[in-house]
Amino acid sequence: MIYSFQQKPVPTKEPLAAVLLRGGYPREALAALLHEDIGNPTTLANMGVCWRLLGELKIAESCYRDALAKAVRHDILWNYGVLLEDLGLFHQAMQAFEGSLKLNPNSQGAAYRLVTSRWRLSAGLPGDENLWEQARIGTWYDPIPGLPPLPLSDLPTEARILVTREGGMGDLFWLLPFVQELRDAGNYVAVVPWDSQRDLVIEQGFPVPELREGIMTVDPKDFDFHLPIMSCVPRLLREPPKARKPYIQAPPPISPRAKFIGVAWSAAEAGVEFGVRSIPVEAFASLERWRVHKPVLALSLEKAPDWMVQTKLKNWRDTASALAMCELVISADTAVAHLAGAMGIPTWILLPKGSDWKWFTGLTTPWYSSALLFRNARTPKADRSEWAPFIEEVLGMEANP
Repeated sequence: MIYSFQQKPVPTKEPLAAVLLRGGYPREALAALLHEDIGNPTTLANMGVCWRLLGELKIAESCYRDALAKAVRHDILWNYGVLLEDLGLFHQAMQAFEGSLKLNPNSQGAAYRLVTSRWRLSAGLPGDENLWEQARIGTWYDPIPGLPPLPLSDLPTEARILVTREGGMGDLFWLLPFVQELRDAGNYVAVVPWDSQRDLVIEQGFPVPELREGIMTVDPKDFDFHLPIMSCVPRLLREPPKARKPYIQAPPPISPRAKFIGVAWSAAEAGVEFGVRSIPVEAFASLERWRVHKPVLALSLEKAPDWMVQTKLKNWRDTASALAMCELVISADTAVAHLAGAMGIPTWILLPKGSDWKWFTGLTTPWYSSALLFRNARTPKADRSEWAPFIEEVLGMEANP
C-alpha cells in the first residue's frame, strides 16, 4: 500500500520513508526513498506523494505515470487522480477514479472522488446517488439507530426531521435552502450544526438540540427521519436553483454606518497535507491601495496586516454581523464565501486550479447569484507563490470600488 494523505498505511514495520511522511517531512522521506528500489511501483508512487507535498506537481505526475506503467493498482490510480485534480485536469482525473473504483469497488475514497468528478463535469450517471451514500456512510456520517433516512424521492409533510451536520461549515450554509424547503413544506425540522454555527442557525428559526455538558444530544424517538445534510446534494443537482435569493438573514451589523471591503484568506484544511484553497495574506498586498476608496476588513481568524481592520470573531453570528458591513467580499474558497453568498453580498471567490467540485468549471455559480468566480490558472506550489500575481491580475481587471 502506498502512503496517501487519506489512506495512511499502518504496516507492522514501517519503512523509514513512511515514518518521515507521517511526521510531515516529505523532503527527508524523498531522500530515504532513493535508497529503496526505485523501480518498484510502490516506491515510485510514494515519490509522487513526496513531490506533490513539496509542490512539484509535474514531477509528481511523472512518478505516478512511471508507477502505473509497472502496476495498475487502485491506490496508485486514486492518488494519481487527486494529483490530476490539483492540476485542473478534471476529465483525466475522472478516468483515474473510474479505474480505481473498478479495481476496488469498496473504496469509499474512490467512490467519493468519482461521483463528485462526474458532477463537476455534468456527467452524472444513474446510480450516482447510491454511490454518494456509499462514499460517506461510516466516514462522513453515522446512521442513527432507530431513525430511518429521509426519503428524498418523495418528500414528506408534517414529519419530524433531524438534519445533522456533515462536511465543512460552508456546506451547511450552502445546503440550508433545502432544509428551509423541508420546513416550508410543513415539517418540523431541527438542525445539529457545528458548535460555532449554533447561534446563527437558531437566528434563522431552526430548533437546535440543547447542550448537555457541552455536547448536543437528541433522542431519536423525537423524530421520524434523519437527514445527514450532504445527502440532499443529488436532489439539489437534479433541481438546481434558477436564481437564488438571499436566504440567510443577517444579524445587526457591528457598526451600522461602516462600509468595508471584506477579505477572507484562510480556509480550514485540517487533515489535508497539500491544501490548495488557503491564500497567504501577503498575497493581498496589492489590495492595500484600495483603502483610498474603502477600508479593508479582515474576515479570517489569523492576525491581519496593519493596513486591514482586524475583527474579533467568536462564532458565525459574529462573522455574519461583520459581513453585514461589507459592500464587497473577496474570499478564498471558505465558509465565509458561502455565508456571504447566502446573505446576498457581492462576493468574489478566488479558486485554485484544482477547485472543489461544487464550483463546477464556469465563472458564475448557481448557488449564489451575487458571487463571481475567479479561477487561478497557475499550478499550485507549496509556498502558495502562485496567488500574489493572480490577485494582482484580478484587481487589475476590476475597477476600484
